[in-house]
Amino acid sequence: MNQTKKKKKAILEVTARLLRERLISDISMDEIAWLAHVSKVTIFKYYENKNKLMNLVIRKELDFMVENIQKIIATDADFHETFHQIYHFKIKQIRLMTDIFLQNMMKQYAANPSFFDEDTRQIQHLVYQELFRKGRAEGQISEDYTDEDLFLYVDIISEGMKSIPLEILIKHSKNLTEMFLNSLKKRE
Repeated sequence: MNQTKKKKKAILEVTARLLRERLISDISMDEIAWLAHVSKVTIFKYYENKNKLMNLVIRKELDFMVENIQKIIATDADFHETFHQIYHFKIKQIRLMTDIFLQNMMKQYAANPSFFDEDTRQIQHLVYQELFRKGRAEGQISEDYTDEDLFLYVDIISEGMKSIPLEILIKHSKNLTEMFLNSLKKRE
């Protein structure tokens, strides 16, 4: 690994660790530089500013989740089992992330909704589009609901969840998941 890659890796690893331990406002670029054994100038050379560095590290965590969700969707499991596997994977990841990391992520998103850039949002939509396709093929999602309808519904739920404490969401997530799955089929 060349020096540039080593430095970038060290900066990202230190930043990820700090994001799990402290709020963004309590993390300084000087500290990241010192812990990563690089100069502050080096950090700004690669990442432009603190906000962009924080967002990049958080997005890397989200990209990891998207990659794993894609693998779950690609299995032979039926729609309901796939959805439940995704649910369990997300809960496991949320528990691994630490409360502080999740607070940092939500703070970044609340302060700047474009924090999830269009590419990231597009990838997430493609992943869930595959899940919706699987659900429709099995008759678990009504053909009357377009992808646009489903994404709007998911976005509305996601926006509403931002104001609810994480521990309450986790406590009720299984029931909320079942309610969501039951709402996808058209009533006869």
